[in-house]
Amino acid sequence: MELTFIKKMKENETDFMGFKNHSPIEIAEDLSISIKANSLAYCEPQSDAELDEYKEMEFSILLNEEKTIVSDLYPELKEYEDFLVTEEDEAIYGNVPVDMIEKLYQKLLTHDEEESAEEKSESDSESDEIESISEDEPVQ
Repeated sequence: MELTFIKKMKENETDFMGFKNHSPIEIAEDLSISIKANSLAYCEPQSDAELDEYKEMEFSILLNEEKTIVSDLYPELKEYEDFLVTEEDEAIYGNVPVDMIEKLYQKLLTHDEEESAEEKSESDSESDEIESISEDEPVQ
């Protein structure tokens, strides 16, 4: 399985005093995922290795710049709660297998499409209501 989120992390990689840092990956204007893999993160190995060497990583979902719980966005994805580590009331997921992060990343990429479809559906039903009201009114 190709891990596309790692490719994106490499694009966002910076170096600070010999430590690799990765900016959050923006999914939509109000949604991003912050993934960490280094000697200070909840990951395996817990060292400063190449991204391809990690079996597990740490991540947080940022919705409107606030860390949020995966199941708040996707109630069907309860399996991520086993990895939830809270620090100072912030939702951080630690030692998550990279294939699970990839699955979530792919789901997040469709988040914007799902929201657009929901908005279109709501807009269509509002238009239908307006049309039916207009049809019911007598023409003067």
